[in-house]
Amino acid sequence: AWLAASPPAAAEEQVTWQLGLPDGWVTVKSSSGPSPGETGPKTMLVAGNSVNRSELRITRVPLSGGNSSTLKFFTAASPTVSKEQAAEVLSRSYARKPTTFSFSLGKATSADKAGLRYLRYEFDLARCEGFQLEGTGGTKTCMRSQGSNPAERLEPAVRHFALVNTVTTSPGRSTPDALWIVEVTVAEENWQTLAPQVDQMLQSFAVGTKAQLASLESR
Repeated sequence: AWLAASPPAAAEEQVTWQLGLPDGWVTVKSSSGPSPGETGPKTMLVAGNSVNRSELRITRVPLSGGNSSTLKFFTAASPTVSKEQAAEVLSRSYARKPTTFSFSLGKATSADKAGLRYLRYEFDLARCEGFQLEGTGGTKTCMRSQGSNPAERLEPAVRHFALVNTVTTSPGRSTPDALWIVEVTVAEENWQTLAPQVDQMLQSFAVGTKAQLASLESR
């Protein structure tokens, strides 16, 4: 199913989004954009494939400044940071979560569409639902508390993440004011099966005004 947010007719210049959702994926929540006066991150879309334990989420995060080298990766004709460096910075919050047991950042790619640069990167993340026991030589063990019984080893849950990021500038502004995050998470054992669907979704994602998105569809 092809999903496209629909801003009011009076908001032709409002930056919005579109994405193609494959068969088997169900929309849980959808929004065209932040409400007037809303200043925090906004979830634009939540969708899932319960059979394959997978989830898609699109989030719009307001930006307060546009001078970081990572942000300039999206706006500069010749960025001073590589796509790999930008991906490392943007994925750092995942790696540093207290529940993260292991984190392995994979390849990063970039593409330009209708004047915007899109960065895609992937990683595997193992999450420990219990507590992490530090061992010698930097080793860790995920343990499940058993109350008064001895702690029991717990196998961390591994998921594959595929993300796309871009930044947009609202009409009347000179610097980017929003970071867009498309996040797909898949149970690691299902990744090879779902990879073609995920590629299709991420390649179809685009943001822009209604006119800009229409120009993409006509190509």
